[in-house]
Amino acid sequence: MTISNHVCEDALSSENVLNRKQRTSKSKKTDAELVQIFWLAPPEAYFDQFTVAPVTGRTSKTLECERWKKSGIPFRKIGGRVLYQKKDVTYWLESHKLVTSTSEYEQGVNHG
Repeated sequence: MTISNHVCEDALSSENVLNRKQRTSKSKKTDAELVQIFWLAPPEAYFDQFTVAPVTGRTSKTLECERWKKSGIPFRKIGGRVLYQKKDVTYWLESHKLVTSTSEYEQGVNHG
């Protein structure tokens, strides 16, 4: 584990616990429902990390760490809230080649 990964995990762990508690009491939607809401929305729509995570197959913690490292999906911070625009998420998804085996993945597929 690199120092930056360790710092990111430490900095985000207490925040994750708070977000998880708020999310469970506030949102009763399943991942499938969140994915459906995402794909039915117009390209200009904005979504929080808890909706984007199941769409991308990443965890909300991974999205947080990628923001901290300034990598991953572009995001906006509006009124203290981190939001992802649907068209940025779909562009990010389309820019990552689909693989059918781990050997293809190891042969230089975009890992970002």
